[in-house]
Amino acid sequence: AEKNGGESKTKKKLNKKAASLVKKFVNTCAAKFTPLQGVMGAIVAQEALKAASGLYTPIHQFLLFDCEEVLMAPGTDTTSGSTPELNSDTPGLCYILGDKFVKTFQKRRIFVVGAGAIGCELLKNLAAMGAATNAGSKKKGGKLIVTDMDTIEKSNLSRQLLFRDSDLGNFKSVAAEHAAKMFNKNCAIEVHSSKVGDVDESPFDEQFWSKGVDIVLNALDNVDARLYMDGQCVKYHKALVDAGTLGPKGNVQVVVPKQSESYASSADPPDEAIPVCTLKNFPYAISHTIQWARDLFDGLFVQRAQQANDFVESLVGVTSGESDDIANIISDLATKMLHEAGEEAALVTAQEVGDDLQVIGESQEIDTSERTQLMRTKSLRWAVCLAKKLYVESVDSLLAQHPLDSKDEDGDSFWSGTRRPPSRLTYQTNDTDTEARVLNQNLISFVQNGARLRAEMYLPIGQSTIFTSEEAKDALVASFLQPDATAVCEDEPETASSKHKQVLNSLLRVPVTELRSSPAEKLSMADFEKDDESNGHVAFITAASNLRALSYGIPPVDAMETRRVAGKIIPAMISTTAFVSALSCLELVKLVQKSPLAAHRNAFINLALPFFAFTAPL
Repeated sequence: AEKNGGESKTKKKLNKKAASLVKKFVNTCAAKFTPLQGVMGAIVAQEALKAASGLYTPIHQFLLFDCEEVLMAPGTDTTSGSTPELNSDTPGLCYILGDKFVKTFQKRRIFVVGAGAIGCELLKNLAAMGAATNAGSKKKGGKLIVTDMDTIEKSNLSRQLLFRDSDLGNFKSVAAEHAAKMFNKNCAIEVHSSKVGDVDESPFDEQFWSKGVDIVLNALDNVDARLYMDGQCVKYHKALVDAGTLGPKGNVQVVVPKQSESYASSADPPDEAIPVCTLKNFPYAISHTIQWARDLFDGLFVQRAQQANDFVESLVGVTSGESDDIANIISDLATKMLHEAGEEAALVTAQEVGDDLQVIGESQEIDTSERTQLMRTKSLRWAVCLAKKLYVESVDSLLAQHPLDSKDEDGDSFWSGTRRPPSRLTYQTNDTDTEARVLNQNLISFVQNGARLRAEMYLPIGQSTIFTSEEAKDALVASFLQPDATAVCEDEPETASSKHKQVLNSLLRVPVTELRSSPAEKLSMADFEKDDESNGHVAFITAASNLRALSYGIPPVDAMETRRVAGKIIPAMISTTAFVSALSCLELVKLVQKSPLAAHRNAFINLALPFFAFTAPL
């Protein structure tokens, strides 16, 4: 009996000890370190994508990532026997870094600059970590301050996880605040749609930088804004964590006031610009033709309209009186243009202004329906003439200057290396083969959308400015089948040096006369919008680029690739964004802990290779 009693007491002690261990183990389930979860989630997600797509190199080795330096920071309580009560409102950080750290963390005023791809991930992480959720007074309480001047576009939805279709057109900062509060309703978030930079009226004044912010998290997409934020943080001794991505590549840099180098202390080499001669005459990559087409769009539908409007404004009041001497007015204008722009540029400008304003004069004395039809006819003819000029006449001119058998200065073949001789492009009546069909489709799209954009300079945007592919095709067939390919197009002005002033006077007589006889009417300028598939902007640039590519033997691309290059869309992968955002929040924790500089890490990653490098800040 005594023996059985002893065994019973031993069992009770063991059960009590086991229950205590089980309870402690269960309590660890409430511990949550969001930055570490974000890092591992991003890596696993990218590996799953690699397996599904067959793209990039998978991780074959054993990968270990730890951030044990956060457990060794001064004042961190990781050995205390006290355990927070299990509570849904208790931040998971409490079970790892202690209640004291969490209270300090919650009081910090964190400035998140940018609410795009990285900004969305940062706000999600901060909300999950319980940032700015303390119940203190507003003056002493923590806060997340978010600013982004951009609105949400359709292309944002694939990589900026806080936004939905219903948010299109709204400010990113406002939509991000709403979504972040769905993660944690207790977060105190202050939103702005103001630009950071040297602006007169801004909420981010000296008072804000002195007392309104403790730590800055950059989620920017341009160097200028980064440099400005870096300068402000250096000036006001604020900690800064900067993150950026480019496809599968990402980096994170932490700037500790008075201890580490700043963002501006080192700089990446500038992006290599495409030489003008390459864009103008010798393209050899599709990026060259897309950039050329993007510049063409601005030149035709923005700059031409602007220069016509400026010309109209410069003559307000000058041509209104009957006693005005037209000859003197024209002579003065010609002299001024020659002085400011030079001979060749002045001739081109005068020719364009004359063409653009003459259309208005011709349509003044007719009713609305006739005016609309006149504008449509002229716009369609203008687009066909433009196609001939760009893909027939300019090719002939270049080959006349540099024949196929010509030599360069060294005696080598001129058309060698990256220089490719262009070929003339004409509408193919027999389009049985694939190349002819591709050529015709792009020519039709070029004329169809070019005519529309030209008409929208004069007419309200609507059905009256939209052309069908059949209309464009008929215009092309009629024009290219004419014996003289330039018969319906405007003549180029003479360019003999001795006749510049005389020719310019003749060209300027048309717009000046039109402005005397009719009220001034401003032309509408196109505002390039890459995400609106219905406006014809990307369609025109795609057709123009592909036609130039076909002329130079470069494979054409679809509208999506054109949109990416022309719209300067920075390639973004949500897995990379999640990774760098998690690392930013990890450095944030260290900054709140006031960890020594040696505990911080700058990161350089490439999820495609894969490659992970961490260095202590200098």
